[in-house]
Amino acid sequence: MGEILKKDDVLHIRGADGKLLPQKVQLETLNVDDKPFVEIIPMTRGELIELYKKVKDKGETDKDDDIMIIQNHLTNPVFSKEELSFAKPQFLGAIVLAIMSLSTGVSQQDIGKNKAEAIEQSAFLQSGK
Repeated sequence: MGEILKKDDVLHIRGADGKLLPQKVQLETLNVDDKPFVEIIPMTRGELIELYKKVKDKGETDKDDDIMIIQNHLTNPVFSKEELSFAKPQFLGAIVLAIMSLSTGVSQQDIGKNKAEAIEQSAFLQSGK
């Protein structure tokens, strides 16, 4: 028989002020031998719903969506909007997948197959239907 569920396993980490705190996450889908880590803040349920509405028809985010997600949720390293507009696409994609994975509980690999479908299937969003 398993252990009793702990609040720390359910809730995203928050500071004393109630704001979400950054978490260290590996960029699992980046095609390099030594996969780097970043620090990110998860997306809220409301942000995920808005993103889902934008991508449900095409199944993917576009570069502008990716830049917005990264600017709002990547805390280390920090990039300007201009820097992100010149970033290598594979890095943008890997960072977005890491943010979405932390936010939904769906693996980075599954989100990479189809972002809209992964968000839709997320238990995080299913609870609000």
